[in-house]
Amino acid sequence: MKVTVTFGQTGVVVPCKEGWTVRDLIQQATQRYKKLLEQVRAFGVGCLAQ
Repeated sequence: MKVTVTFGQTGVVVPCKEGWTVRDLIQQATQRYKKLLEQVRAFGVGCLAQ
């Protein structure tokens, strides 16, 4: 099963594994959201440099 966690207008899909707690889901969602932000920032910096 997968769960979509929303941060503002950004949704992050997190796989829900058996035995996971809500805390586990929150940690995974936060980690994926941070990675997404890093990718967006890296892309944005590249566009500004050109």
